[in-house]
Amino acid sequence: MFISLTTIGIIALCIIRTKNVDVNSPSYIDFQFLNEHYSSTLRCPCSQLTIFYETFTRVNVKFHQVCSSKFVSATWIESIYENHNGSSSFSKTDVHSTLTNFWQTIAALCRISKSSINDALAQFNASTCLSPMATTKEVVRMETDAELDALVTSFQSIIMRDLLTIQHLTAGNQVVSSLATNFDAHLVSSGLGFELRLSPKIFGNCSCLNVHGCSRQLYFDYLINQTMIAIPGMTSNCLMVNAVLDSSLECYYNLSCINLLHASMNNIEFLKIDGKSDFMPNSTIRAILNDLMTEEIKVKVDFNNYYAQCKPTHCSYVYSHRCDVLFAITTMIGVYGGLSVFLNFIIPVIVKRSLRDRMRYLWQTLVDLNLFKSRILDAEKIPQQRITTRFFIFLMVFSTIIIGFYAFLSVQTQIITIANPSLDTYEDLYNNYSTTLSCPCSQAIVPYGSFVTIAYTLHQICSSDLVSSDWLNFILGYNQSISFNFSGMYRMNEEFQRTGSSYFQFLASFCSVAREIIDEAINTIILTQYVNSHVPSKSLFIKHMTAFNRSLTLCIIDDFMRTKDWLVTAALANRYLIGLYSNERIQFLKDNSTIVVDDIILPHHDQPQEQSISILGMCSCRRSSSSCHRVPTLVYKMANGTRTWRNFIGIEVGCVPVFDLLNSDVSWWYTSAYIEQIRQGYAEGVNVKEIPNIQPLNSSVSTRFHMNNQSYILFEALLDELLIETWTNDIFRFDLFYTLCAPLSCSYTIDEKYPLFVALLLLISICGGLNRALRLFLPALINLSHFSLEKYYNRNRTKGSKTPINIQLRQFGMKIYQSLVTLNSFKARTINEIDEYYERQCTRIYVFLLTISIVTILLYTSLTPKSRVVTIQAPINSFEFEKIYPLYSNTLQCPCKQISMPYGDFISTTEFVSYHPVCSSVFVTDDWISYLMNEGKLPDWISDHDFRHWGAVFFQTLRSLCSIATKTTDDILLDFLSSTFLISEIVLHDQLHTQTNITLRQLQRTISVIFNQALELIRITNQGNGLMNIFSSNWRFILNDNKNSSSYLTTQPVSYNNSSCSCAISSKCSSSAALFNNNLTLLHTIDGLRFGCSILESLLQSSLECFYSFTCIEQLLIAMPMGGPMYNQFYRVPIDCFVPINISGSNFVVNDTIETIVNRMLIESWSADVSYELFYSACAPQQCSFKLTYRFDPLDVMTTFLSIFAGLSLSLRFFVPRLVMLIYKIRNRSRTVPYQSK
Repeated sequence: MFISLTTIGIIALCIIRTKNVDVNSPSYIDFQFLNEHYSSTLRCPCSQLTIFYETFTRVNVKFHQVCSSKFVSATWIESIYENHNGSSSFSKTDVHSTLTNFWQTIAALCRISKSSINDALAQFNASTCLSPMATTKEVVRMETDAELDALVTSFQSIIMRDLLTIQHLTAGNQVVSSLATNFDAHLVSSGLGFELRLSPKIFGNCSCLNVHGCSRQLYFDYLINQTMIAIPGMTSNCLMVNAVLDSSLECYYNLSCINLLHASMNNIEFLKIDGKSDFMPNSTIRAILNDLMTEEIKVKVDFNNYYAQCKPTHCSYVYSHRCDVLFAITTMIGVYGGLSVFLNFIIPVIVKRSLRDRMRYLWQTLVDLNLFKSRILDAEKIPQQRITTRFFIFLMVFSTIIIGFYAFLSVQTQIITIANPSLDTYEDLYNNYSTTLSCPCSQAIVPYGSFVTIAYTLHQICSSDLVSSDWLNFILGYNQSISFNFSGMYRMNEEFQRTGSSYFQFLASFCSVAREIIDEAINTIILTQYVNSHVPSKSLFIKHMTAFNRSLTLCIIDDFMRTKDWLVTAALANRYLIGLYSNERIQFLKDNSTIVVDDIILPHHDQPQEQSISILGMCSCRRSSSSCHRVPTLVYKMANGTRTWRNFIGIEVGCVPVFDLLNSDVSWWYTSAYIEQIRQGYAEGVNVKEIPNIQPLNSSVSTRFHMNNQSYILFEALLDELLIETWTNDIFRFDLFYTLCAPLSCSYTIDEKYPLFVALLLLISICGGLNRALRLFLPALINLSHFSLEKYYNRNRTKGSKTPINIQLRQFGMKIYQSLVTLNSFKARTINEIDEYYERQCTRIYVFLLTISIVTILLYTSLTPKSRVVTIQAPINSFEFEKIYPLYSNTLQCPCKQISMPYGDFISTTEFVSYHPVCSSVFVTDDWISYLMNEGKLPDWISDHDFRHWGAVFFQTLRSLCSIATKTTDDILLDFLSSTFLISEIVLHDQLHTQTNITLRQLQRTISVIFNQALELIRITNQGNGLMNIFSSNWRFILNDNKNSSSYLTTQPVSYNNSSCSCAISSKCSSSAALFNNNLTLLHTIDGLRFGCSILESLLQSSLECFYSFTCIEQLLIAMPMGGPMYNQFYRVPIDCFVPINISGSNFVVNDTIETIVNRMLIESWSADVSYELFYSACAPQQCSFKLTYRFDPLDVMTTFLSIFAGLSLSLRFFVPRLVMLIYKIRNRSRTVPYQSK
């Protein structure tokens, strides 16, 4: 017995036991402890699915010191301008003529960087951390850092990309800078007087027709044309913004250098060299701007606040352990009873008999078997005792069979841990145990670039000879003064050779911009961290990567398209002065020695033929620059050396070079005849011996840019796809990710049957208890049955002497009491009063200890929490789900059949966004704009500042803003609705609405930021580059005092508000919009409208106050045809022709400036219809599971009782008599014996 029990106890200690534990309302300290010890199986569901970052993070940003220095203040910029008179000489490049713009640009870059950082932080704070489960401090910190880094990086890349694109397009359009950095303007003597010329600046072998500019060291003319001193770190370029980006602030760290530049200014504080700074004094502004002018961005994570927001209602974990002492003890006690009975019966048989005798003896023993012998032999009771024995054996056999099924078929939860699993092992485990598998990554942060490979190819034009450096350098040397006249050539045609450099450079620029934008986006993504604390499923990983890839391609193209739309709008609005004479004619008026920029009128024509063209009408570059164009002429030599010409069919030359390229047909790229004619045409005006051998595009190379009839399309269609021909990626490398994640172990839980040995021990334990219970209660039941039968058979004999019921009850009670008093479970064969008293005392102690032990163990068993996972069929609809959710809210899980779905599957797009009423008013229609255009040349007496000159452009720009806002919003919403909503299990109605509303608010904020950031960059570059416009509203040409024919011109800034505000130092100068009489006296002022340095700035500073009022519109329409000779009758229309804007019910007010409206993206309201029913249908859960926690399980209590009863009973029967004997001996030893004399 001892050996058996010891062996069983050791085996019980070695058995792995699995325990499910629930902790209700765990504190932060509890969570830390549990995570430290049970991280692999710990699950603490957060009480809210999403947590705002602002509730547990604090971000500190330190900007570069220049952004808080005096150098970016308005006072400093004004003082620089005032000290250097604000004029620019076109005869030379002087540092002082550009310092005002230098610091205006840096100040603006600081402002937009701070604004971008603030927008990123606002977006970050409004973002949520998706937290279905409480996670560790390290994971929260990594996810927070990754989220903030991604946002900041996104803003960085957008600013640099847009700035690059804006500068390329500004240079490609050959816009004239008022700072004399890219074009010279001078008068040349001619037979009729003076002719004004604009010619590109040339520095060595570099021409400012080159879109990349001509970067060079900036010098200070110290003693006026005598000493040239190089200024450390500062560069000069054709466009001032490019010069700023390539410059450093090195000079402003040195007081001597500052005093040299600003000799007339006192008490200037120089920049301090900070050894802790990431930037050196010679770091370029471009490098600083790449970090949004920030020195550092630190985020502090308060995990206590995170946990308080998560606030898990409970934590559950499963752990396995050996050496369960309590289990070993209860097993030994349980087995002891059954083992004792078995050994007592079998050992004598085995020891005393031979095999044959054993069988005979066994049969006879079974026949005569009496397990209920009384201490006093009574022949009459032996048959009854044998019947009781047979009942006992039957019940034991039957119960053992039932219990055997229970013991051998019952299951228990086990945790299985696999160390260092390979990918194949993981996939096998996931296929079999996906619901419980957990594989923590040893490296939770993995860069996308380590497992994502993206490759792309651009249209073959971007690698062709047409954009090669040899060809571009060749055409830049073309002599613009050469002209040809042929019989039949239309006099208003433009020779292609004059504008071709812009065309080909734009081609190269767009290819370069596309390449840089895509590379920058890919590099940004590659460096972005993919945070995942556990290995995701392969299907979820692929879904996420697919959504990520689609989002990447759409974002790259859509972002570029938004920038392009803004640039087109800026070109339309600002009517830049083009250095190629394409949109203006600069005239010198001898009578008053003034220079004016006059409009150019171009023809409308039908489809041209090679040497003929039909004119349909005329249009003005000033009022409709995007639709005015002419057919260029291609002049070339034929094979016989004869010079000839042809109309260049497929290309149109208009007012602005960028529109020429966008509207051109690309089919001629593939035509060798055109290519050769272009080569020969340029050879006429370039003084070189060797002409680059350019080849047409290869028509056999497949392209996706075809129209339905397989003809080639316009260049704008290529640009709308960012010239991307193919996009290949290898994003499904789950194997690479798994290798980098490198899980050290995988664990999963399974329900399996008890091991054979454990099941056998359980069977023996229960059978032992059952044996003891039947031995205790079965004789009493048999006796009661026998007594009842005897009484029934003898009922007729005792009819006359029936005892009253109360007496019977009293007698029955007395018998029970007497039985309890005289109860003796330790009866010996010999009887005496002392032994019987001793036995009764042992019995009472035995009963007491047995009762207390069993009650304690059963209470412990009943009150110990237990749990089991219950799987049910998923509710058929969302209503049923919301009914059952409250019952099992803490543990209910209903996995979606589809782990991802497009947002559009459950969010309706109908009436998603409504816009400011002006966007649907008559004032953005063709009727109103055509009325303002008054096609044809305006009377000479109308001032450039007259509303009739620029009104059409004003409302064209407003219409473009409405169009960009609508297109931007529609594109982003389309991308959003087609983007993937990743969801592993069904969520409640309120949780879905909360999560989607947060996402939509973020989306709205993102749209607004993206929309306004491009606009702000355009405003910065316009002012920083000092770009002139054809309305002469910001800068105008004036003559030097020396009127010689070779003298250079200067530019003079325009001032507003009684000369108190100069366009040289602020782009926001403006005055009230007005109409003038022919003697330039005021005719009419338009309420709310402003006119200033540029049409775009005028628009933003204006309000639409007048156009909400019928009276104001009526007064404007009356004034339009007035002020001079009455030959512009076109302006006469019925007074009620144009209906005022209806602003009733609008969230905007009448005097809101358009800048205020634009800052809100002209959006009136924003709403979304989130359908929970559609979400539930798309999720389509097949089944739900929940963990049922319970304490009292009758079967478990009964099993425990039967398991321990026999062993505990036998153990107490063995120990109690000895304990009582020991107590008696101790008491008798201490008793005093009286002395007796002999």
